[in-house]
Amino acid sequence: MYRRLGFGALVGAALAVTACNTGGGLVSANNPLNPTPAPSAAATPTPTAAPTAKPTAKPTATPTAAACTAPPPDPNISTITLTGAQQTIAVPCFGNFTSSASVPASNGKGLTVALASSSDQNLGGVPDASYGTPILYTSLLPSAAITFTSSTAPIATTLTSTANIGAPHTYAIQVYVPLLGVPIETVTGIHPTGHSIEFGVAAPGGTFSAVEAVVIVYQSS
Repeated sequence: MYRRLGFGALVGAALAVTACNTGGGLVSANNPLNPTPAPSAAATPTPTAAPTAKPTAKPTATPTAAACTAPPPDPNISTITLTGAQQTIAVPCFGNFTSSASVPASNGKGLTVALASSSDQNLGGVPDASYGTPILYTSLLPSAAITFTSSTAPIATTLTSTANIGAPHTYAIQVYVPLLGVPIETVTGIHPTGHSIEFGVAAPGGTFSAVEAVVIVYQSS
């Protein structure tokens, strides 16, 4: 509609200019030394309707895939929404690492958890070289405190990497809280099964507070 009005206004302006210069009552007298016939009225063009632009479909967001088929952003981020029931979530992949976690049932229906993964950015975590070489950092930040139905149920996590995990190496993890400046959980002596390791992230007292926690994974030997 706006394009038709704009075109109509333009045509009206052109016609007004034409009337002022070609027979609209304001034509100057002929030069007697070089008489010229009075100009005839110009033909009035017939306006045509401007084509209506077709709306284009709005693209939808593509969720982060469980495996990195192309180099991801660094860090790779995503946000998951809790259902309140036990659910399995895909942790953002990074490089050769893929991960999933089983979140226990909780009172957190509708709450979100922001996730980020990187192998070269510590995301606020402070690694401890005595546990080995850090190979992956994953941060978790709930939108509000989450209380799990079971006070002892961990977030069971599986981490896989065909290039970075495998025998004869052993692995360790720490859960570091930047706000406190200390790790609140350490698990050592984790042995791989094929190219995967499994570990549990425990919420102290069964409650995951609304503060960032960074899981640091080490190759210990």
